[in-house]
Amino acid sequence: MDAPVSPPDRGDPEPHQPQPGGPVVRGLVVRGLVLLGGLVLALLVLGPALGLGPGFSSQVSATATPDAFAAVRAEAQAAFERGQQHYAQGDFSRALIEFDRAKVNDPDSRQDIQAMLKSALDELRKQEPTPPPSATPQQTAGTPTPYTVYLPRVEPRSPPLPSPSPAPGATPPPRLQPYRDADQRFSLDVPRDWQVAQKPQAEAGVGVVGFRAPSGAASLVVSVDVLREAVSPELYAAHLETTMETLPGYALEQAAPTIVGGAPALRRLYSVKREGAGEPLRTVQVVVARSAAIFILTGTASANEFSSSVAAFDRMVSSFRMTP
Repeated sequence: MDAPVSPPDRGDPEPHQPQPGGPVVRGLVVRGLVLLGGLVLALLVLGPALGLGPGFSSQVSATATPDAFAAVRAEAQAAFERGQQHYAQGDFSRALIEFDRAKVNDPDSRQDIQAMLKSALDELRKQEPTPPPSATPQQTAGTPTPYTVYLPRVEPRSPPLPSPSPAPGATPPPRLQPYRDADQRFSLDVPRDWQVAQKPQAEAGVGVVGFRAPSGAASLVVSVDVLREAVSPELYAAHLETTMETLPGYALEQAAPTIVGGAPALRRLYSVKREGAGEPLRTVQVVVARSAAIFILTGTASANEFSSSVAAFDRMVSSFRMTP
């Protein structure tokens, strides 16, 4: 007599029934992923031919790559819109500050920002009052520079001008040695035999350090001006120009943007007759901007000594570096 056959356990799968997640299902998933990947690749490559437009692949890529300049581009646009509002209200001074802020943050060199910046400058020229003759105003430490009237003498996009060449037969420039600011803000190379003076009087900003040649005929002063907000070196130099126009015998000779230590800068060359000086003094001044901190390097010598001193000035300026 045969042994009774036990009924199958209903909890067990039927014979030959595939289990969930088994090899058949996994194979279907893999095939589906392969087909999907091939479809996406075909759309990227053949998108224009299928009528999806020439920019389809770039649009797909853009969704995967975040815009690294989104924050500064948004700040530039916001400043531009504020400038437009001030401009429409006839407040060209505030409009100029906002347009300049837009220019500083703009990563795309937008022509509409450049155009409105120039237009605001032109409007300020028209309403500029004639200031009475006065001495150079003294600025105390910590006092923000008042930006109210601007008279730029340089186009922001003009090429840098070459440095004046030393006169034939001039004494070779002396050897340099490094100097580092006590507050770790900057460093530069200075002639070994030049005297060092802390906190000298400065034409702009607050004097940090000064260097004077042994003969006393040439000197260079480094000063700093910390503002409430960032401005371009062109705008700051325009303010200096407006201030210095009232000085007796002042004459601007050259002005052009340049780069110093990797930072945007503007180089000015001018002459002025100081009170008690027998002959005019010539000055090369470089404005270097980093955010709201403006560094001003001012090299001055008598007209007769300037040609033999400008090489030392340029070497000192070219070695200037702001500490990160």
